[in-house]
Amino acid sequence: MLNCTVGLVFNHSAQRFSLSSIVVEHLTALADIYGVGKPRSEYLIETLDLVPHAKTRTEKLSGGERQCLAITSALVHKSRVLLLDEPTAGLDPTTRHSVVEMLRSDKFSYMTTLYTTHYLEEASRLCDTVSILSFGVILANPLPSVTAVTMLFPIARKTTRWS
Repeated sequence: MLNCTVGLVFNHSAQRFSLSSIVVEHLTALADIYGVGKPRSEYLIETLDLVPHAKTRTEKLSGGERQCLAITSALVHKSRVLLLDEPTAGLDPTTRHSVVEMLRSDKFSYMTTLYTTHYLEEASRLCDTVSILSFGVILANPLPSVTAVTMLFPIARKTTRWS
């Protein structure tokens, strides 16, 4: 049994499943490795609507389904820190909503999450602090609301050098 404290989902990490496995076997194996048990993987499969694909080989999944599997894989071991880089990019609106609502739920309130996204309404719903970065420089921190973000963007466009 491993003790893992960080979960990772990178943008396009869903395309990098190296093992040719079945979805439920993949998640059950991860749950066993980390000692969290099968109920945890079953809960995540249901929450992210992977039930119809539970017996599908990972290479047969669509891009959005693979992204859901990547998110599920990062969450299955109950890490203390979660790094999510564009986790909802490429997801359909319904699945995107499911991911955001799942992360907002009390079942995941124990985690510290660093969440990068272009979807500002998502960031404002999920995060305690929202910052706007441009080329590694914080332009605004913290932002109280999405309204502040829309007011900031015209300023950011004028002050940012595009090369």
